[in-house]
Amino acid sequence: KQWYQRRVAITAGRVRSIEEELAEARTDITSSEELLNRVTLSLNETLEELEEERRSRWDVLFAEEYFHKELTEGMVEEITLSEDTQLGLFVGVNITEDMIDYLKRYQEEELVCINTRI
Repeated sequence: KQWYQRRVAITAGRVRSIEEELAEARTDITSSEELLNRVTLSLNETLEELEEERRSRWDVLFAEEYFHKELTEGMVEEITLSEDTQLGLFVGVNITEDMIDYLKRYQEEELVCINTRI
């Protein structure tokens, strides 16, 4: 009988220990879920801000090293993101907002043409 009571006490101690570990794990999970929710909210806000400020590959031309300067071959090599660009045609032209707007419109028209051919 004593042996049985000792066995029950040991088992009860183990159960309490497991219950404590389970409670800690639940607390950790809750904290992780709260953190995940905050990060998700922050990410969604950032994505919304980025969507509002959609950037074009030509926005790099607004950088101080290019804007209001004459476009050179060296600049074209630095800026060119792909071989399919018309930027080289503008070597010698002063980089202005109008020029950048033109390049953006050209890029959008190219995408429309490509999508229409598909």
